[in-house]
Amino acid sequence: MKQFLSGVIVTLAVLALGAFTYLRLGLAEVRADVPPPAWESNLMNAAVHASVRRSAPEVANPVARGPYTVVAVAPADPNGTDSGSMPSRVFNDLVVTHTKTSEGGFVAATAKLNCQ
Repeated sequence: MKQFLSGVIVTLAVLALGAFTYLRLGLAEVRADVPPPAWESNLMNAAVHASVRRSAPEVANPVARGPYTVVAVAPADPNGTDSGSMPSRVFNDLVVTHTKTSEGGFVAATAKLNCQ
């Protein structure tokens, strides 16, 4: 048992000394134009999520349950010179009443979503 504990202590001391040496010699990459290593990204993501979980207030989901109709509208020709504001009549036909899928240079798509 005594050898086991001394082995654990020596292992922890070697790891701490290795980390200290790694940082003290400047081997850690800190340049902003180089992406961080995967282990560092994972470690920081875990730290950020833990901090947010600990300090963020508990908030109820603002989206009520139930089916929703989502409408996406886009210009029919995104590179056209006529990409401006949508006339209210076109908005009413495409978004409010869903009577058309294409009008006035705009196209619309609808989807039904069920939030739970």
